[in-house]
Amino acid sequence: MEPVTIIIYLIVFIIVLFMTREIVSWFWKINENIRLHQETNRLLKKIVDKLDSYDDKSNHPNSAEVSDVNDPKILNDVIEILNKK
Repeated sequence: MEPVTIIIYLIVFIIVLFMTREIVSWFWKINENIRLHQETNRLLKKIVDKLDSYDDKSNHPNSAEVSDVNDPKILNDVIEILNKK
């Protein structure tokens, strides 16, 4: 085989590979899942920031500890803060 033929086959193979990847990603909704995970991460960071600001405002002696989100009062406060925005 000539080098030019090998290069053409290689280029065609790469193009087919990229097309196949896009089709598989579309079929399994991989791109959508990535977008949803990024949105979830953004919202979780927002919640953590709100919890940190809640801890900063509190005057209780254990304010350095992480808030217990299982505490209904704290959870309701966080939800109210997030709903305001």
